[in-house]
Amino acid sequence: MVYWDDKSFISFENFYDRYYKPKKDLIDEFRAKTQLCANCFSKGLPARIYRTWASLITQIHAGYVAESVFGEGSVSMSADLDHAGADFQVEYHGIILNYQIKKESFSREVRQAKTVTKPIKGEFIDLFYEVPSEDYFLNPKKKDGTFRKPYIRFIENKELNRLPNGFVIFTTFAYLEKKKRLDK
Repeated sequence: MVYWDDKSFISFENFYDRYYKPKKDLIDEFRAKTQLCANCFSKGLPARIYRTWASLITQIHAGYVAESVFGEGSVSMSADLDHAGADFQVEYHGIILNYQIKKESFSREVRQAKTVTKPIKGEFIDLFYEVPSEDYFLNPKKKDGTFRKPYIRFIENKELNRLPNGFVIFTTFAYLEKKKRLDK
C-alpha cells in the first residue's frame, strides 16, 4: 500500500491512474453491461473514486495519528485486516485494538456494513467522522443568531479537526483517552 508501507503521498490523479489502468477493460465492460451513457460514466467515475480516495486518506491519517499516540510500529494496516473488519490495528502492551473509521452519512453505500471474511482477535472500536459542508463554516449561525447544529456538533467534537481546505482529520484525543485507560 503506497500510503502506509511506502509513506509515499501520491496525488488523486496518480491514485486514479493506479486504480483505473489495470481495470480499464473490466470497467468498460461494466459500463456497457449497465447501459450507462459513456460520457456520463466517464465523468461520474472519477468523482466516485475521489470520494473513495478521500475516505482512504482519512483512514490512513487516523492510523498515523494512532501510531503517534501508541508508539512507532504499534499500528498495522493491510488488506487482510480490512477484510476482517479493521481499517487498522493497534497492538499496545499485548492488547489488540481494531479500529474502524466510519464517515457519518445517510448514504446507503456508507451505511452498509463490511462483510467480514476472517474474524480477528481484539476489541473493535468505531471512530466516526463527519464532514460538514463549507457553508456551515462560512455561515455558522441561523437567522435567529443561534449556531447551526452541524457546526456545533463539529466544533464540540474533540476527536476531529478541519483543515483550511475543508479536509477533516482525527486528533489524538480519542486515542489518548483509550491509552490512558489501558495504562491504568
